[in-house]
Amino acid sequence: MRILILTSNQRRHLYLVQKIFDAGHDVLAWAEEKGKAFNDTKFQDNDLLTLHTTALANATDAILQVDNTPPITILARGAFRDNTYLAQAEAFNPDYIIVYGSGIIGDPFLSTFKGRIIGSHQGLPQYFRGSGSNFFAFLTGKANHMGISLHHIDKGIDTGDIIAQYAPEPSYNDTYYSYSAKLIQATIQLTVKIFEQQSAPAPLTELGTLYQRKDFTPQVLENMLQMTCQKSFYGWYQDAKSTNAQPTLINPIDPLVD
Repeated sequence: MRILILTSNQRRHLYLVQKIFDAGHDVLAWAEEKGKAFNDTKFQDNDLLTLHTTALANATDAILQVDNTPPITILARGAFRDNTYLAQAEAFNPDYIIVYGSGIIGDPFLSTFKGRIIGSHQGLPQYFRGSGSNFFAFLTGKANHMGISLHHIDKGIDTGDIIAQYAPEPSYNDTYYSYSAKLIQATIQLTVKIFEQQSAPAPLTELGTLYQRKDFTPQVLENMLQMTCQKSFYGWYQDAKSTNAQPTLINPIDPLVD
């Protein structure tokens, strides 16, 4: 199967490319160079942001071993917003395009490859959409609504039909960061598995709360880090289960079970 991967160049993105390549697919990987994740002026001289991003990176890197990644072409940020690379993509003629960690995908990519573009979402978009969905699920007392989704990409923000979802319970010793790292690993495992076991995509009948990068402020980060000091992540998760209905998953698939 020919798979075009539109991604970035951090450890988790390289790991995805490696795993799809190892599965025997014909892979063309384009990685946008890492952009600024947050507003620099908003987080200027903020040690909490460094603590947060480092903790997540360390937890993720610890479980993702990148051994023999196939060649990846590094492109400028924003490369997939217009038709700059459209002709090369059409020449490759992918069966599917996987979007994981890249910037915005715009037309004519969306219209040219309609129905073939699969995006990964760290969250359950029927509950939380946009940037930092799992972060805001935890922050708002709904840790049991953290999860991952594979969906078709359309012109909306996490509004495409759902291909598969997964929302495991954390272990007793999990922290917010170790659980988030497990979800990242499961996203990659599910992406590889989905080419062998696909359910009919199902539309979102309800759209979750939309969060954007502007909503990620020093204050909400401080609040979240205070929560991690007040109680174990497992404790927060169990509290969420006792006060919130369990999420209804769309096309639930366990990436670790055949």
